[in-house]
Amino acid sequence: MPDKDLTINLFISTHCPFCSQLMALLSSALKESSLTRLDIINLDNVSDPQQYSAIRSVPLIKIDDFEFTGMISQSELDEWITKYKQGRFPHYFFANKLEDGQINQAERVIKNNPEYWPVLIQLVEDNETKMQVKIGITALFESLASNIIDSAVAEELVTKLIRASDTDNHAVRVDIVYYLSLIYAELKNQGKMNKELELFMQQNLKDESDEIKEIIEDVYS
Repeated sequence: MPDKDLTINLFISTHCPFCSQLMALLSSALKESSLTRLDIINLDNVSDPQQYSAIRSVPLIKIDDFEFTGMISQSELDEWITKYKQGRFPHYFFANKLEDGQINQAERVIKNNPEYWPVLIQLVEDNETKMQVKIGITALFESLASNIIDSAVAEELVTKLIRASDTDNHAVRVDIVYYLSLIYAELKNQGKMNKELELFMQQNLKDESDEIKEIIEDVYS
């Protein structure tokens, strides 16, 4: 049995050519106890189609707050199961989507579930994270700064970012300070203030790094 219960919701259609293949793959994993539960929803047979009107294509797999469309391989499924056992499935999801350029799917999840922002910080800090993923994370911060401000995790996220900025990795530090500057600018636009962030910005106005100083000066200009 997995260390952490893994439930997969599989949405299919009778007319889908790949659905039966994916259903067989997941059913086999269930029999082997790699999955805890497999719920199969045939959209052709549901009593209220409007309930699933947001689903545009099948097969679709939903794991917790995360969705994947299309066929997957045995190796992909094995990786999902491993990441889920490790408690790192959110990290895998965002890295996977952003590396593939599917930023809209990543944005939809993080917008509806702001508690996953710390996962993105951890990906930025990880030296193994690919550049394309980090570029995608920057794009998410740029597009969703106002969403962060209005979320329940805003203050916690600022604190985590400030802590993450205390690193010897210059590239990571530049990224983190840039994210903080985006949050600061949005707070400023809304007439709000975070004292911890205000202090951080003032303290780093005279940073040794010209890049850091420029980022902060741009916010104050």
